[in-house]
Amino acid sequence: MKSLVTALVTALLVTVGAFYGLVHLVGFDRDVAAQLATVTIGAVPYIREVFKRTFPIRRHANRASVLSLGEYGLPPRRMILYGTLVIVGTMQLAAGLSGIGATLLDLNVVHLLVVVTGLIMIPIMFSVGRWVGRRSAGHDIAVIVLISFLARLSASLLDYWTLRPAGIKELLGVDVTLGKLSLAVAAGTVFYLLIGLVGCWRGRRQRLAAYLTYLLKNVPEDTRKAIVELAFEEARAELTRDDSASRRGNRADRLA
Repeated sequence: MKSLVTALVTALLVTVGAFYGLVHLVGFDRDVAAQLATVTIGAVPYIREVFKRTFPIRRHANRASVLSLGEYGLPPRRMILYGTLVIVGTMQLAAGLSGIGATLLDLNVVHLLVVVTGLIMIPIMFSVGRWVGRRSAGHDIAVIVLISFLARLSASLLDYWTLRPAGIKELLGVDVTLGKLSLAVAAGTVFYLLIGLVGCWRGRRQRLAAYLTYLLKNVPEDTRKAIVELAFEEARAELTRDDSASRRGNRADRLA
């Protein structure tokens, strides 16, 4: 918990510093600067992990450094928190880049926002879903649903707080109402959910491979090669057994 609070405070300080730097030093519009500065929200999970590795908690000092397959899964609450923060930060990045692009290229900001958001968010949401499929300790579909909803809702509320209704109307040309906000949250949730579920399905199929990759990172190079060679020999033996069984079956069919 302490590492999470520290990461949140660090990200907040970086956000404030980035906002004032972009406005007063670079000369960005305040709305665009606010969206770019809040990108640091997505870095909270990485900041937390850095703090945990750099300043380990003493009561965990005697734990085994290598996790078993059962321990490799992450609790749903952590995955929901991390996934939501990463998606919100990436959405703010897409919005900030769209604002900059619309200003520099004299394009319609709404059209550019749709294109940039699609190009950035589809691979990111797929990656988050795949990560959930690989590492979730359970309820991975529910985790994807909550990440999609909370990320879209948080991003909408953050835009409302930073840009205000007047800023949103000036930027997008629409009045902010409860109905339109609810529709945007619902549509965004479905969009992210579909992509996240595809990624989760892919991640489930890679779960054992991901765990094996994690194990190989914790053993010497010679041991890695020995494990790979053992897997190769086992795979070749299995193919040989299957081939022999197939030949016996074909021979039996011919005799029949």
